[in-house]
Amino acid sequence: MTSTKSGTDFTVRLAHARQLSSRFAAATDALNVALADAEKALTELGLGVSASVLIASEDFEDGDTPYTYASYLTFCKTGKTWRLQVESGPDDDPAHFSSSPVCDTSRETRLLAAKHLPELLDSLIGRAEAELQEVEANANAVKSLVQTIRSGGSGLDLLGAEVVEVQKLTPRPLSKRAK
Repeated sequence: MTSTKSGTDFTVRLAHARQLSSRFAAATDALNVALADAEKALTELGLGVSASVLIASEDFEDGDTPYTYASYLTFCKTGKTWRLQVESGPDDDPAHFSSSPVCDTSRETRLLAAKHLPELLDSLIGRAEAELQEVEANANAVKSLVQTIRSGGSGLDLLGAEVVEVQKLTPRPLSKRAK
């Protein structure tokens, strides 16, 4: 009688495992759709900046040399397309990082990415604000330069310092190499 009960328990556990498997697959598909939608929504914001946030790191030793292996959730332009990527590699050597679309990474990594999306959005907003200030400042500097050129020079440079009179130089003939 024990073998029948054991067989029944096994059958129940197996049925439960199959049910879990189908629920797990559906939940994973929903996560993938949500991440793809997040990528689309970030692209639609049109901020035009890249940003990365650390999602995982682990310390290792290679002989006597310690190093950290890190993974970053990144929103960046690859080719002509803005993508959510996971970039991973030795933290002190970005040249050896690998990059994969977030939906092509392991489920564990996708879960980490999903948890860090709000942080990535904050980072993108911060980068956009900083770059906007720089663009506005440079646009104003160029406008000022153009105005100075068109007005025949006001005696001030872009930084507000006095411009020193430039002596006319006699042009030198080009060397044979430069020709």
